[in-house]
Amino acid sequence: IPVRSAGRNRLQRRSLQTAVIGVSAAVLLLAAGFGFLLSRRVDGPPHRPTVANGNINGNGQPAHVAAANGSASQTGSAGANGNNSGKTRQPRPDSQLAGSQLAGNNGKSPTPRNTERRSPSREKLPNGDSFHETVVPFGGHSSDSASSGGTPIVAKRRVDPLPEAEIVASINGRLRATWTEHKAMPTEPATDAEWCRRVYLRLTGRIPTVNELESFVASGSGAKRQELIDNLVASHEFTEHWATILTNALIGRTGGMQPDDLANRDGLRKYLEDALASDKPYNEIAFELISAEGSNAASDPNYNAAVNYLLANYDPQGTLATARTCQTFLGWQIRCVQCHHHPTEEGWGQDEFWSLNAFFRQMKVERDKQSGAVRLVDASFRGEGSGDLAEAEIYYEDLSGYKRAAYPAFPGGPEIAKSGDIDEVDRRAELARLVASSDDLGRAFVNRVWSQFFGYGFTRPVDDMGPHNPPAHPEVLEQLAEQFAAHGYSVRELVGWVAATEPFSLSSRTRADQLADSPEAGGVPLFSRYYTRQLDPEEVYKSL
Repeated sequence: IPVRSAGRNRLQRRSLQTAVIGVSAAVLLLAAGFGFLLSRRVDGPPHRPTVANGNINGNGQPAHVAAANGSASQTGSAGANGNNSGKTRQPRPDSQLAGSQLAGNNGKSPTPRNTERRSPSREKLPNGDSFHETVVPFGGHSSDSASSGGTPIVAKRRVDPLPEAEIVASINGRLRATWTEHKAMPTEPATDAEWCRRVYLRLTGRIPTVNELESFVASGSGAKRQELIDNLVASHEFTEHWATILTNALIGRTGGMQPDDLANRDGLRKYLEDALASDKPYNEIAFELISAEGSNAASDPNYNAAVNYLLANYDPQGTLATARTCQTFLGWQIRCVQCHHHPTEEGWGQDEFWSLNAFFRQMKVERDKQSGAVRLVDASFRGEGSGDLAEAEIYYEDLSGYKRAAYPAFPGGPEIAKSGDIDEVDRRAELARLVASSDDLGRAFVNRVWSQFFGYGFTRPVDDMGPHNPPAHPEVLEQLAEQFAAHGYSVRELVGWVAATEPFSLSSRTRADQLADSPEAGGVPLFSRYYTRQLDPEEVYKSL
């Protein structure tokens, strides 16, 4: 009997365990089913998503990601890249990128994806009037039609161009008010010798010769500093030095230097040197670099040196080009949102990154095995799913493991057609136009130029200008960016303004009561003194 009882007890325990396992499995299945239904309701289906009305919503997201926030006008391809070499991009006859539609007068206003990115000062002029939108060719000079020359770009003209003296005086006044507010006593003015050495380094990348220094110090002209600035920014040394600065910003100090690199570093630097020598508008430079097609070999009839920017940032999926273009031209550091949502900036997530990445999916690289020439070309893209040319989507995997579709979309921009047919939509040309007409293009470049002069920009790091990283002295940044655009995106003029400011003319020698301005210790730079810094490698080389 004891044996039978023990066996019966073991059987009962096994039955109980089986029942518990069955109940647990049922609970898990119910939970999984509920979670699946909930995820479909909130995040959309894991299979190929459908897009409401065949369009991307007003936030540039597919409809399965978020509800539509209104529609924007559909655009065709962008305009010409301004290059005489390589493939020249021209608006197609049926393009909707000219006239009143380009200027936003089609009755539909694109909704910004993240309203925090748009400064309140961009909506109203200082006197309370709203700024108007107009069709602006390359360089920012207003015109009534697209036929006035150049490729039309939408620009929001908030201010009229001011004389240089007024711009510099206004910047100085704003900074003096900041010094007073923070009880930061400005240092004494720099001596002529100090300032002369400084301005040669910043404008030409070398120290002055003994004769140049002695001649400047001995001059009795009251306008000798402004005269020297004007002479230097008009010099060949200026274009050489700033072409090197821009090359380093675009592809780094080592990009295009190895024998097996796709890019030709010297070709890119020469392109930038020629552009600066002709005072080509910076927004046109940006357009040409982003939309360029052609060969990197000067002996090739399809030669276009501008292709070297994207060749140096090429990978088959276009992720490097996406991150570098946004970071360098717009001050958007979005590399991290390739894999996850931005940790601090609401509104930037994986969909934003991959929607921008979709602009680069028509880009292809061809290498001539005999000559070694590398060609950057655009070809129709059939997407990564169904192969439907009319809806050429790309897919990315979100944090939940679902595959989601993305189509070309620019933050705050108009809706872009989903077609991958290069004859219908030139995606890179579309992106180039949107970047060239973005307010953030001027802000990012002003920030970079200011940092080149003082060692500190209005943000740290200089190429991270999102809402999570508000700039110091925002009024100074905005005024310089607005005047930069109003003056036709002239790099020479912008550099000349900064060189003429009071902060650049102050001494770097400080007293004990002038330590309130200490960015070296992690504080906000007030620019109440000139900050000393090490010479760049190129400056050391040229000064020997």
